[in-house]
Amino acid sequence: MSDRQARKKALDVSRSFIVQAPAGSGKTELLIQRYLALLPTVEEPEQIIAITFTRKAAAEMRGRVLESLRNAAAGKMPRESHQQTTHRLALQALTRDKEKDWNLIKQPQRLRINTLDALNVWLAQKLPLLSGGVAGASLLETSAQELYSLAAQRVLYQLGDSTPVGKALEEVFRYANVSVERLEDLLSQLLPTRDQWLGYLMTGDENELVENLEGALHRLIEDEINILERSLPHKISDELVSLLQDASLNADKSSLDKFVPWQNLNNLPSADWRHLKAWQAISELLLTKKGHWRKQAGFASKHADVQRRLLDLLTSLCDAEDFRLALLEVRALPSAEIETAQREVLGALRSVLHYLVGELKLLFVERNTVDFVELALAAQKALGDPEAPSELLLTLDQRLQHVLVDEFQDTSHTQLRLLELLTAGWEQKDGRTLFLVGDPMQSIYRFRNADMSLFLNTRHHGIGDIRCEALVLERNFRSRPAIINWINETFAMVFPQTDDLKTGATSFSPCEATRDPSSHQCVEIHALRGTDPAEEIKCVADIVRKEHSHSSTRTIAILVQSRRHLEGLDEQLRALDLPVHAVQIDVPKHQQVIQDLIGLTRALTHRGDRIAWLGILRAPWCGLTWQDLHELCWDDEKSSLWALMNESAKVARLSPDGQNRLLRTRGVLQLAFQVRASQSLARWVKRTWMSLEGPACLDYSDELDRADRFFLTLSAYETNGDLDDPIQLEQRFADPRIGADAPRSSGIEIMTIHSAKGLQFDTVILHGLGRVPPTDRGKGMYWLGRLNTDGITDTLLAPLVKNSQKHDPLTEWLKRMDRLKDLSERARLLYVATTRARERLHLVGHLPLNKMPPSRSLLSYLWPCVSHAFEQVDGEEKDIGKQQSMTINSTLRRLDEPAQAPAWAHVEPDIEPRPEFEWASQTALQIGTVVHRWLHLMGEEGEKHWDVERITASADQFRAELILLGVEKRDLPRATVRVVKALQRVLEDSRGRWVLADHAEAQSELAVSIVSKEGLEHLRLDRTFVDDRGVRWIIDYKTSVHEGGDVENFLNSEVERYRAQLERYALAMSKLEDRPVHVGLYFPLLQAFKDWEPNLLS
Repeated sequence: MSDRQARKKALDVSRSFIVQAPAGSGKTELLIQRYLALLPTVEEPEQIIAITFTRKAAAEMRGRVLESLRNAAAGKMPRESHQQTTHRLALQALTRDKEKDWNLIKQPQRLRINTLDALNVWLAQKLPLLSGGVAGASLLETSAQELYSLAAQRVLYQLGDSTPVGKALEEVFRYANVSVERLEDLLSQLLPTRDQWLGYLMTGDENELVENLEGALHRLIEDEINILERSLPHKISDELVSLLQDASLNADKSSLDKFVPWQNLNNLPSADWRHLKAWQAISELLLTKKGHWRKQAGFASKHADVQRRLLDLLTSLCDAEDFRLALLEVRALPSAEIETAQREVLGALRSVLHYLVGELKLLFVERNTVDFVELALAAQKALGDPEAPSELLLTLDQRLQHVLVDEFQDTSHTQLRLLELLTAGWEQKDGRTLFLVGDPMQSIYRFRNADMSLFLNTRHHGIGDIRCEALVLERNFRSRPAIINWINETFAMVFPQTDDLKTGATSFSPCEATRDPSSHQCVEIHALRGTDPAEEIKCVADIVRKEHSHSSTRTIAILVQSRRHLEGLDEQLRALDLPVHAVQIDVPKHQQVIQDLIGLTRALTHRGDRIAWLGILRAPWCGLTWQDLHELCWDDEKSSLWALMNESAKVARLSPDGQNRLLRTRGVLQLAFQVRASQSLARWVKRTWMSLEGPACLDYSDELDRADRFFLTLSAYETNGDLDDPIQLEQRFADPRIGADAPRSSGIEIMTIHSAKGLQFDTVILHGLGRVPPTDRGKGMYWLGRLNTDGITDTLLAPLVKNSQKHDPLTEWLKRMDRLKDLSERARLLYVATTRARERLHLVGHLPLNKMPPSRSLLSYLWPCVSHAFEQVDGEEKDIGKQQSMTINSTLRRLDEPAQAPAWAHVEPDIEPRPEFEWASQTALQIGTVVHRWLHLMGEEGEKHWDVERITASADQFRAELILLGVEKRDLPRATVRVVKALQRVLEDSRGRWVLADHAEAQSELAVSIVSKEGLEHLRLDRTFVDDRGVRWIIDYKTSVHEGGDVENFLNSEVERYRAQLERYALAMSKLEDRPVHVGLYFPLLQAFKDWEPNLLS
């Protein structure tokens, strides 16, 4: 069927369709045409529901429907043929509008075009009691992670209790073999996906749960065996059976037990789960451990005839690739039955999660809020069940006639369940229709529980009793032919040949370019090799400069996989004076202007917040040096900074410039405190910032916009003129979506690939192709909704991350499926990125010398097509170790000439009582003492003799030492966990293991004495050694943790704080030996290392 025929057929309003609409194919126009075509067929416009997944998409569709109606009413005839179709349908809709007196142009609210979340709200509000009372609660627009973590903490408070929940927690804790903090993370991470597992896990009792799980396992095994049986070449069946029988008697001892089932078999067994071991024996006979055909027979030499027969059979199978892949799938299958230990922990986890969800619901009630998941569950509860429908569902069944769904490829199981409920009473050809539009090649939202296999399954089986005819659009109206041709050639190799519902992989559907060729069109590969990743940043900046020079009105997008791949790029582009605009990239609280304003707000509302006040004095509007800050407060750790600023003796110790700066700042703040009562918090902070000349400290014009957004947000957090919870304010600015701008109509945009979905740009630069995404740390529970051969969803799950000392085939199989789904989605992510380009596409990748791309990098998918470009690049090897160690930017940003302090600022004010403030808690110091002692022991024994399990097993000893040091009983559990966590992170960190490794002249806690101006000084070096280059390393351990703010800035401040101490150590060692010296701070809890070459001239 041609593209034109498919589009025409899609407007047959008597039939249901599922439409595959690739990138740039004009799917929104088709949705609008279908919607307009449906209006003349209904009695009321509310009988049609159009569902989108974003507010922007809903607003765009509603706006374009109304625009079409207005243009038709005004008699504006468009020129383009597809727009003429829309115009004709709009005229017909207007005729019906006039007949029924709808007046849609003036009453657009009657157009039911909404997001799925808006639909859930509407459903929940219709039956507020039945929906669980969530209808009146406010909806959490951003992450509910704070509530998820708090719910997990409340549950873990029960650990050690003799209650049923406490005992269940103990079982889960023992089985998972993780720290308490890690268990909290695992449990909290399950809550955003509770709609996926809650109904299944809580149905019936524990025995029924196990029965359902084993039933799903049996169907999985039988489905895979059936695939293997169909792929097995029939001509080898008899010989294969004979060889398997021989193997059951004569195979090598190491594998003989795997062939035992064949001692009693004369034929290939049936595809029954009970025969799994027999079918798995075939892969043992034919395949190596790596999954390739064997080249040697696994029989003793005395069985030469059997060896020859097996090798002959293997030779005949060299082209039987489907058979080999099916063997691999069967070999990887989990056991057919749930072990006793797993049954017990499954029951325990079920109890814990039941309690966890209950705690979350209580938090929702306490805060009068809900998340999107709770809203979706409430909507389904309001509808009831097809077997026992609610009054609302029965009413909807009578009224609802047509449902349109956009972006159907990103549907989750919960969302599909809602569609099944809404269409539960529908029958084929009863006049009611479904119209589902999406592109499985653009499904990239697994992290939001999207399951692309649902699109493929619906295409085969429909939804409920409604079968949807499949249509495919082929014409691309977006990109130039050069880009389309490259995409067609490349992704035909990247995507699989056929759809795979099991792994969520889709085959490639090529497109036909409709735009004319252009002399500006291009696809360019920028291949870079070497040891300096900064070369990639420079390359991207150079591309942007050249593209922008051609036309300042051209839209340019730099797309990356994650925000961490953008380090240094923004600075490079701004240095070139290019108009850069980041879309949901920067975490607001990491932006300097937001950091300064949060610090100013915290300081003004809490005079005892010493860190915030230090920030005020260090900020550009004051700009004290580290030396001046030290002089102000080094001998008084308890008084507030505001009190110290008002002590003449303290101020007199500062440099003349420092005194002038502090007095000016103090004068502004004194005046601010005097006028506090007369204005709102946001206005007060803003006026104070303006008086401090905050705007003059900004480097870029967009920072002023950020400041304005901060003050708007601050006004929402004000309670009775005060800030009740400063931490909550900081958390608000931890989300990149807060205050994020939409992409502009021209200029240079920087965004993630996910943010670019649905957008288009003249030029696209895909940056960081050779980089890999963050490694998955594991999940609290692995589960999979698997569509069996009958099109019915079976759920498979395994509780928690298993103890590494035990092997759990089901967990491993689920992890494997999770990895395969992730790899499939990454191919689709690459497709989405490349199809954003209209005119020009640049692909930038950097690889080390003589290295292949990492397996999970986007470059690995393109490698067959782009490897030639990298083969032609020699690259350059640079010694960047020293460069990396010297990247600390200690430049002090401040106003050059601060205004002269007013005369009244020199008058000694009344000093308020000094609030107590503890610089570092006693418990933190005691934790540091224990960590240092054990790091000393690990260094003496050698890191090879230590592993995470040994650290965990030593927890009681850590606890005993903390007790001896005087840690209070209430702080013991968390302090013990902190020690375990610090030591474990050292072993999990390559740099940490390097510090503890067996270097030359390695010593821990080395005592050194030197004679200085102050007399004899006794120093103790945490760790020192000589590396392979002959450099003496001196490393100090710091068990600091960082609560909020920018980690890099925190680390840099710690360097400055301890610089003098480390350089004194280095000076001492330089007196004892003649060799280069490096010093460093190692932070176990942060897995961070900061090193530098000390100044030994003093």
